[in-house]
Amino acid sequence: MKPSNRAMFYSGLVFPGLGQWVMGRRLRALLIVAWELLLLFALFIRLFVLVYNTLYEPISNFQLPPDLIAQVHKQAYVENWWLLALILAIWIWSVIDAWLIGKKIENGSPGGG
Repeated sequence: MKPSNRAMFYSGLVFPGLGQWVMGRRLRALLIVAWELLLLFALFIRLFVLVYNTLYEPISNFQLPPDLIAQVHKQAYVENWWLLALILAIWIWSVIDAWLIGKKIENGSPGGG
């Protein structure tokens, strides 16, 4: 498999930054992985707080309205769309960047950069 395709595969289907790691761009890979993990953690915390704040009182009083779960689900997307978009944008950038690094290696550029 060509280096560009392999790098793109690793960053796109395994985890963002892995393609850069495989192509020898360790610092860039670590930065991408760190950003993705930070954003995923932030998303997890935001969703946890949203669910906790919305559902704690109804569940503790055994009065869970049937449409409350749907409301929380919708609210999670409305309040966090920008975070999801940022995670996806970094992931897509990682795939394109890994592919470009692989192409440079295929064309004989030293170190892929």
